[in-house]
Amino acid sequence: MAAIPIRLKAFIASEARRPWQWGETDAFMFVGAWIEQTTGRNVSDGWRGRYASCEEACAMIAETLGGPIGAARDVLRRHGIERTRVPMAGDVALVIDRTPAGAAAPVAAICLGGRLRAIRTRRGIAIRNARTVLAWKMPANG
Repeated sequence: MAAIPIRLKAFIASEARRPWQWGETDAFMFVGAWIEQTTGRNVSDGWRGRYASCEEACAMIAETLGGPIGAARDVLRRHGIERTRVPMAGDVALVIDRTPAGAAAPVAAICLGGRLRAIRTRRGIAIRNARTVLAWKMPANG
């Protein structure tokens, strides 16, 4: 496995200190914050603070963009972030994991190399081997 970039380690450590809050520091906002820090593109604009529970988040994503896969495809495409078949450390992905409600579903994650993914959970940042559904390449800064 390739080394995890220092910038990514620092980001994960910083985010791990923040408490979980729907619409602010949940799994999708965690990945959105990484994308913004990496590219300068605010992919969370329009979503941040607009839901306060799992039910509200799921309903908003389903009604607006047809679910988490459609939401990720649409939002990242609009921001010029392209898919990759071979995610590297620092790229982002949707992986199959347990949601806060306990169901297996696509969840946003940051790739750490190999199959390791950083996933924001209610308890902090989990580092897991996870099956990737789709992944996106993080372009150079800016």
